[in-house]
Amino acid sequence: MTTLNKLTGVVVGQYGTAIVLEAVDDDGIVIDLSSYTAVSVRAISDDAQKTLSFTGALVGGGTSGQFSFTPAVANFFDRSGTWKGQAEFTKTSVVDLTIVFEIIVEKRI
Repeated sequence: MTTLNKLTGVVVGQYGTAIVLEAVDDDGIVIDLSSYTAVSVRAISDDAQKTLSFTGALVGGGTSGQFSFTPAVANFFDRSGTWKGQAEFTKTSVVDLTIVFEIIVEKRI
């Protein structure tokens, strides 16, 4: 099974800056993502009223288990709460790895 640490530090309305995550296995060992050709990230708000989709990117070729996605001006976290996230990694046109995680979105002050 593959896990991903809970994503924190996201603020309502934040966009234009890449959010970087790291994929690790159940023992905390980084997963080499370099064999994957595409990454997509989806998120749904805790009230299920907002769904976001992002095209992700491998960071440093993916060997360090890191990937990123970037909220945009028309596609950002618009409410605080605990969102559910899902990253899908594609290899030869097949979704080969899926990771589910939580995104803690804080209110803007």
